[in-house]
Amino acid sequence: MRRLFELDDRSPKLMQQNHPNIGWLYFDRDRDGVADGGFGTREITDVMEIREAMLTLLADTAPDNREEHRGRAFYWLQMLNQGDRIYGTANTDSHNVSAVSGSVFNYVRVDDTDLSRLDPWDVARAAKRGHVVMSNGPFLDVSIGAAIPGDDVTAADGKVNLNIKVYQAGWSRIDRVQVLVNGRQLPEANFTRARSPDAFRDGALQFERVVPLTLEHDSHLIVVATGENETMAQLSSGSFGKRRPIAVANPIFVDVDGGGFTPNRDTLGLPLPDGKPRQGERGKRDD
Repeated sequence: MRRLFELDDRSPKLMQQNHPNIGWLYFDRDRDGVADGGFGTREITDVMEIREAMLTLLADTAPDNREEHRGRAFYWLQMLNQGDRIYGTANTDSHNVSAVSGSVFNYVRVDDTDLSRLDPWDVARAAKRGHVVMSNGPFLDVSIGAAIPGDDVTAADGKVNLNIKVYQAGWSRIDRVQVLVNGRQLPEANFTRARSPDAFRDGALQFERVVPLTLEHDSHLIVVATGENETMAQLSSGSFGKRRPIAVANPIFVDVDGGGFTPNRDTLGLPLPDGKPRQGERGKRDD
């Protein structure tokens, strides 16, 4: 990976780590359970594939979860809390053209809406900035003023208005929208059709809400939209079609004291991951 990074005199590149075993790659190279810095690629990694692990994000961050080990998305949250600015992507990672190609993907925000002028580097540059929403269908629009996923914003009094819109095909409903603050579920920003019917709609625009938040400390905000009682069967076949619709926005970073964003170092109740092989692990490259 470093050879690729240094290719052509370190010319600009988007460096993506595919389906990482986060503990092994970034924390514990020899897999003995003792942190040694991993393979040393954290500083040159722009984005990493979260992929289908985003489906476990809400379960992994549930306050009553007592599991000792979690999915890749959870370890990604731990890394964000340590100050890593590695953004998430949700590529299919197919090695051929098949029924699953495009079943998970990224919405990438670029400045020029005229696709005839779109340069591939515009997409790469936007991904490097975190202007990405991971999804298997739903379109999730998240902002704080002009700030979008990947951006930094300053709120001197800690008060921000988080604007959330979710669009989805009418045959598969979104029924939950959850805000994560520094990787933890915010109870008062957990919206469901059962408890907050006024925030949800039928049709293409299925959720719209301005969520006022008062933050005591610098915080990164992630929004998750899902249909916990739905599937994507009309869009994807096989196991992909049995999965529920979900979209995850990359974090917006909020600085509350004007001194620049400072990560809180929270490990979310579990130690940082190590590289020790786990029972049932699907090969050394993946978790």
